[in-house]
Amino acid sequence: MKKLLLPLTILLFFGLVVSSCSSDDVLQRENNEQPNIVKRNNEKAREAGIRLLESFGMTKTRSLSTSDYPDYYGGSYINGNGKLVVFLKGEIESTKATLIRLIGENDVIYTQGNYSYTELNNVLTKITSFISSNKDSQIAKNIRYYYLNDFENCVVVELDKSNEMEIKEFKSEVVNFSGIVFKQCTREFQNHSLSPGSSIGTPKGTASMGYRATRFNTDGFVTAGHAYNTGDPAYYNNTLIGSCDFSIQGGSVDAAFISITNFSIVPNNGNLTGEEYNIWAGDNVTKLGETIAQSEGYITSTNANVNADGIYYTDMGEATYLSAFGDSGGPVYLTDSKKVIGIHKGSTAFTSIFVKVDNIASKLNAHFN
Repeated sequence: MKKLLLPLTILLFFGLVVSSCSSDDVLQRENNEQPNIVKRNNEKAREAGIRLLESFGMTKTRSLSTSDYPDYYGGSYINGNGKLVVFLKGEIESTKATLIRLIGENDVIYTQGNYSYTELNNVLTKITSFISSNKDSQIAKNIRYYYLNDFENCVVVELDKSNEMEIKEFKSEVVNFSGIVFKQCTREFQNHSLSPGSSIGTPKGTASMGYRATRFNTDGFVTAGHAYNTGDPAYYNNTLIGSCDFSIQGGSVDAAFISITNFSIVPNNGNLTGEEYNIWAGDNVTKLGETIAQSEGYITSTNANVNADGIYYTDMGEATYLSAFGDSGGPVYLTDSKKVIGIHKGSTAFTSIFVKVDNIASKLNAHFN
């Protein structure tokens, strides 16, 4: 089953009225401008989030699917005070009392939401299914970007043409859901991989190493799928170090596994400590790359979907760290725990996009090592 990951935030809490739902405060920033990052210890909020997931049935060996989330749960995020904010749909008091008994209230804020987490993710799935079945239609081509707004309990759909007629056609042909906020898409998506001087050489140019991994007992590393085709050679400092065993572009993955054949060059994971599948909007993250060596930001969406040069990507993560050409494939990790949550894919005009590590593990069969 496909894993769905919860959200949390570093922004101040926004209003819950869906008609006013907007991610402008999060997104209106050129991607080469450093955001104002306030580092906080989100560990207690994250622990509360894990307890919440466990109350829904998650275990160390079992992830949650869409149907596992209760109807009253509307999603969650970390606010500016390091608290876990949990949206509750419907009558809030009895549900709140139940959750307080299960996970406590010291590090948790319970608030009213309009839609369930399952409803919101099902809407994203319906949009993805429509695009997959109608790739040549003008309606599908008009859908540029769509994502879960974890902070405001709604879905945002950005259209190439966002006028009354186009929105009416979308509602008629794709999905008509009151929790969708339509916006004019002003961003251009760019894959970041082909700048000269990056440490990992590809037949297409250059990219960044992600993290050391094992695939079917073969040692190597993960990087960006759009940088390599299956079978391509891989270079480090102009020296052949291996080849691409498997590359995927599309759906929830843009990743490649490079197996090492030159054993005089051994990749390492530096200070990275492992993988983390559970992520929350608002959590602090860091990206490493060859062009912009290190940049910090915070997660702005746990389910972003984008049409990048005619290839549709789903269930991506979105964050505010800086990125540039050559950074594709670099690791994105939780700043405090240094656990990898994905690899950098590219950027829009305002934010950066990363491929989630759990999707890499399940689709590429490559695991942090």
